[in-house]
Amino acid sequence: MHLLRLRAGLGLVLSVACLAPSSVSPASPAGVPSVVPLPPGHNVLFIGNSLTYVNDLPAMVAAVARAGGVTLQVRGLTAANRALVDFVLDGSAASAIKQGGWEHVVLQQGPTTVPVCRDTAVMAVRDIAVLARNAGAAAVVMMSWPARSRLRDFPKVHESAQMAAVTATAKFAPAGDAWQLANASDPSLDFYGPDDYHPSPLGTFVAALVIVEQVTGLDVRTLPDASLAIAGVPPLSSATMQLLLNSAHAANVNAFATPVLAWTPTVAPVPAITC
Repeated sequence: MHLLRLRAGLGLVLSVACLAPSSVSPASPAGVPSVVPLPPGHNVLFIGNSLTYVNDLPAMVAAVARAGGVTLQVRGLTAANRALVDFVLDGSAASAIKQGGWEHVVLQQGPTTVPVCRDTAVMAVRDIAVLARNAGAAAVVMMSWPARSRLRDFPKVHESAQMAAVTATAKFAPAGDAWQLANASDPSLDFYGPDDYHPSPLGTFVAALVIVEQVTGLDVRTLPDASLAIAGVPPLSSATMQLLLNSAHAANVNAFATPVLAWTPTVAPVPAITC
């Protein structure tokens, strides 16, 4: 299990593993890829782990935006079994953002349900959001989801992601909430992949809908069904498609409906905890 170390200005030293167990993470290219800079425009940088690169979330976001008449250019800074703090500590987040040209930087971490994991996420998001603002970009925190075996953790996943967004004055894309809203109306929709942690193509599609609203200002409910034939997503009935569009929009509208407490660091972090 990968261990993380972060020394913050608050004097807090953390050593944790802020991801799901590596046994559920598919292989990815060794190391962290470099990011090729883009010309000025609607450019979005994604920083995250396998929850971002499985099913190619950045490409799906670009495809959904294109259906709404918006051209996005996307790049990903991703690697397996990494938390956002890893990209801060190795300098890769700063390097990618300082290349410039980004309009948004989307940040994704795993469930982050344990307080010490929340601490590293909040501090990392705060640092990356400052880098983004200095480069003329807005940070977007994406809420992910727990493993299927821990569905009860959805509220904690939301709380940690919302807290990170509020603390960093970043946008908030509650993808996990959209999953829940859609499943409340149609439990047959399966947003989990075969390992019950990574998303199915349908799960990635719903996350893309949520993110598209945050980075483009589009109301995805207005997207025509016919233009949403996204690669990898199985054909959907008009009723199901509209349910997903409505769920994504509702998740964004209600993202801050429940206030979160002001963030305070964990007093006694537990070393080598799995998040």
